[in-house]
Formats: sequence, C-alpha cells, structure tokens
Amino acid sequence: MNYFYFVGVDMAKKSFDATILSSDECKIAYHQFENNKQGVVKMVKWIKSHKIQLSQVLICVENMGTYIRNPSPNYPLQVLN
Repeated sequence: MNYFYFVGVDMAKKSFDATILSSDECKIAYHQFENNKQGVVKMVKWIKSHKIQLSQVLICVENMGTYIRNPSPNYPLQVLN
C-alpha cells in the first residue's frame, strides 16, 4: 500500500507526541495527547482535521508494550521494534 502521510508517535506513560509528515518528509503538524483511549481518538480527529483520510496515512509507533493503545483495527497502525 502506498501512503501519502506518516504519523510518528513517541509514547510515554502519561502522554504521547505525534508528528504528521508528508511522503516527501515535510512536517505538517505536531501535537501532544494523553496516553489513554480518549487521547488516541483525539489524535485520529486531529489527523482528519488536516484534511487527511485514514486510508492515506500510516501511523508508526515504537513498541513500548503496555503503553500502546489501538482502539480499532480500522486504524492503520504499525508497531516498530
């Protein structure tokens, strides 16, 4: 699958940072969210607020064990080791 956008996520116990990048590696936006289910839902809304469809984006998260939350299998989430 070809993606037009990437969201890099840096997880921590209480919060996580997310940065949207275009496929040509231009930074589009940055935001910090609470690390809970509501924070993940807010992140998805934030991505969509930039006129980005979820089918166009790959969300990349470092494998941090229990800190990672994926509220739906419909979210394009890639956990990296």
